[in-house]
Amino acid sequence: MIAENITWGQFAGAVSLSAAAYYLYLVVSGKIRLFNPTASSGAKEGSPVSQGKKRIWQPQDVPAEQVAAGSYAGNPAGQEPSQDMEQEEEDNSFQLLETLAIEVQEIISGQGEMGTKEELLEALSVQIVTYPTLNQPAFRAAISNIIIKAAKSDCLIDITRAEAEALFGQP
Repeated sequence: MIAENITWGQFAGAVSLSAAAYYLYLVVSGKIRLFNPTASSGAKEGSPVSQGKKRIWQPQDVPAEQVAAGSYAGNPAGQEPSQDMEQEEEDNSFQLLETLAIEVQEIISGQGEMGTKEELLEALSVQIVTYPTLNQPAFRAAISNIIIKAAKSDCLIDITRAEAEALFGQP
């Protein structure tokens, strides 16, 4: 038989050679990189990009008069937004949703079992108001589900769907 003619040393050598050939193929084909591509891309050292961190947009307080007039930092001349800007806003909505979900979970877990339902709802309401662009039915449902589940598991507080929806204010 073949197994009687092969030693463990020969077997280990064949497996090592095969693994080395496989990883060499992955490196040559570009599926594995041996160096950090952001370090040589010209990113400033110490910047979030060079450290591999994800940059997340934070909500800003813009006076209602400026928003109504269409004159704010994102639209200084009061011009109509272009198609590209509208697409970017839709893409940013999902990032905002993710950010709000993380913040909601942090608030709920920070509240713990010691807080009351009213304190928790007030803290959540204050945070949710800073994200007016997420006042769409799909986003509201997603955040409401997170609030209900996290409050039940972390704080042992039962929050109804109506109470969670009320945190968004009037539709």
